[in-house]
Amino acid sequence: MQVRAKNKLVKEKIIPQILYNKLPDLSAFSNEDHLFTNLQIGGEWNVSDASKRDFFTKRYKKVKDHFELNVDYGLYSFRHTTISELYRELSKEQNMTPHAVKSKLMLITGHTSMSTLESCLRDIDAQLPEDFSHYLE
Repeated sequence: MQVRAKNKLVKEKIIPQILYNKLPDLSAFSNEDHLFTNLQIGGEWNVSDASKRDFFTKRYKKVKDHFELNVDYGLYSFRHTTISELYRELSKEQNMTPHAVKSKLMLITGHTSMSTLESCLRDIDAQLPEDFSHYLE
């Protein structure tokens, strides 16, 4: 999938199979269509990017209000939650070093530097140390 990003004109992203399986058949749509519109998944939506953001922000606000979520819970929070889950899973299941996990995560998240990714992981406490009690005995 190709997307316009804030830091690059066009980025190519892979849709993970777990998400791809949930998408309806989009083959009838044009390559110029949007994945999400105000009415459906897949289709034309000829409004400014600011209007699109505003639409989804207002729609998500209803969810935030319902669950009484504070300002720390924006749409972007889901990205950070997923990154932390991926970090922890790769760390334990793959038995990878922290550097190897972060290198793999950079490919998935699209972060352009290790320091940016590390900052994100620190901000969400994804990188937690092992229990250090045995050092203090």
